[in-house]
This record gives sequence, structure tokens and C-alpha cells, in this order.
Amino acid sequence: MEVIQHIEWNLLLALVAPVLSLVIGYGWWRKPALRQKIWIWLPLLVVWLCFLPNTCYLLTEWRHFLETITADPATVRAAAHDKDALLRFLAQATFYFCYSAAGLLTFSMAIWPIDRIFRPAIWQKLVFFLLCALGVYLGLIRRLNTWDVLYHPKTVLRESISAVSHPTLILLTAAFAGVIWFNYWIFEVFIDGLLIRLRRSRRMRRQPAPMA
Repeated sequence: MEVIQHIEWNLLLALVAPVLSLVIGYGWWRKPALRQKIWIWLPLLVVWLCFLPNTCYLLTEWRHFLETITADPATVRAAAHDKDALLRFLAQATFYFCYSAAGLLTFSMAIWPIDRIFRPAIWQKLVFFLLCALGVYLGLIRRLNTWDVLYHPKTVLRESISAVSHPTLILLTAAFAGVIWFNYWIFEVFIDGLLIRLRRSRRMRRQPAPMA
């Protein structure tokens, strides 16, 4: 039961950023009169950014699966000889795969509408993905929560400075940033291609049929 509650809580946190991005995207494109009201957008964007690492954090949940294998090697050996044990092993692996996929999907869905609004330069994207990776580190290793930005800002700042002061942590953070950036790039190419095909299909339907 505790594991299920842990999973449900993580998934709930992962949904906050994509929901906020949809709200921001809808308001920006459907309500142009509100675009100049920075007092609306700035708080929403800050909250969105703070909750965003909760999406790609789900990628790190594989560690529980690996810990199970490491702690109980007999599970792997049993899976090689027992059909039921193999099915349980595959079911567990499939679960963690889907769990991680949910993290990647919510991460990309949370970014895409905001990306379409601001169209950031490459260096800005680099900083952005590094910040996301740093946020995952703060949650995974330093055990900080999203709301610590509000309740314990000095701790968050201190731990962030500490992280970027260690070359090994910088490399690991950069590597994770590269992984999530590559994942978003794939998502972006797929969605952009899909939208192009939809627009082309709509134009073709609007064209009058040729005279017989």
C-alpha cells in the first residue's frame, strides 16, 4: 500500500506542470488581450518551472527495480528457470518502463506549449535543461521538495551552489540534461510533423473537388 501511495503521489506531482502549461498556452493563444498582463503569467511560469522536475524525476524510479535485483539476485536466477518467476520479473520491468515513459511524456507535454510561446535560443534551452536536471538531483539526492523553494529557499540555493561546485556532479547533471533534451527533441519532431500533416489534410479537404 505504501508503494502504491508513493507512485500515485509522484504521478500527481508529475501532472501539475503539463496542466499548467496547457493553461498558460490556452490563455496566451486564445486570450491575446491578456498577453501584456505579466502579473498573471509570471507566477504561473514560476510554479510551472518549480514543478517541472517532478516529471523527469520518474526516470530515476528505475533505481528501485535495480535495487531489487541487486538485493535479491535469486529473483533473476529464478526467472531464468521458472515461468511464473519470469512473468513476475517481466511484469515488474514493464511497470517501471511505463512509469518512466509517463515521466518522459509529461515532461515533453509540459514543455511544448511554453516552447511555442517563447521560442528560446539554443543556449537558453541548454540552461533550461540543465536547471531541470539540477532540480531532479536536488529531489533525488538531497531529498528536497518542490515547496522547499518557498519554505526553505536558502537551503535550495545552498544545495544548488554545492552541486555546481563538484565536477562529477556537473558531469552527471549535464548527462541527464542531455538525455531529457534528446527526449524532448524527439517529441518535438513528432508533434511538429503530426501538426504539419493535419494542416495539409485540412487544406486538401477545403479545396473544391475537380469538375467532372
